[in-house]
Amino acid sequence: MSRYYSYVQGNQQNTASLTGDAGEVAFHEAFLRASVGSSLAEVTRGIPAVPRIMGMQVDLDNAFVLNPLDSETRAPIPPFGVQALVEVKNIREWIYPRTQELYQVLHKAAQLQCAFPDNSFLPVLVCRRTQITTVFMAKSLGFYVIDARQHYFPEHSHIDPANLQELVSELALTDITQGNGAEQTRHTQNRLVTLQRHFDVLEAIEKWKRHAQNHAFRELLKTLNNDRITNVHRDASLNQLRRVMQQDFGAKGGW
Repeated sequence: MSRYYSYVQGNQQNTASLTGDAGEVAFHEAFLRASVGSSLAEVTRGIPAVPRIMGMQVDLDNAFVLNPLDSETRAPIPPFGVQALVEVKNIREWIYPRTQELYQVLHKAAQLQCAFPDNSFLPVLVCRRTQITTVFMAKSLGFYVIDARQHYFPEHSHIDPANLQELVSELALTDITQGNGAEQTRHTQNRLVTLQRHFDVLEAIEKWKRHAQNHAFRELLKTLNNDRITNVHRDASLNQLRRVMQQDFGAKGGW
């Protein structure tokens, strides 16, 4: 495990994580291959980033204007001008409704939606794996989840492919992949195509617009995005978010 942690957390030789930007780069490559919209990302030295949306500082990993298509005719269909706001979490941990990393994109998207109520935003979380209750939560709140099914490592001089393969075999971490080729990003590409052709974008953005105007909703997302709160505080805040969704919006729950 020490070799694994030296890659993902850094060590005396590598003070920073070697996997830090690998997920963001892999997602951007998948997005370009899927051709589902117009990119809003600035790419510097191969790494995408979105510092601002509508002039407002947000520091997103990626963003794009989605071009929805009819699933049968492939003709463009409304809604038009939907800005998909993307955060990528290239981590081993599964994403649950209580996971702090989930709330980074939700908090930023809620701030943007509140600031620009007439615009259409769709939060998109990209992660290695997500738990099914997070999918139920996405349906309820109005966001989209892409589980990449891969833990991305970069092609880096400090990561020997033979050593990495030995690590994969020893620890049975079979979803670790080095690079971001077409086969390695295929599942993300498929999820992007699903978003473009089969996902009810209109329903999601209408939900998100309603929810983001609710002050209690925004404040709870802000709290749950705080990585310093205690587990007790986190669980209580998540329960409060469930109550707000049920009492103010009639959501059924299940997450």
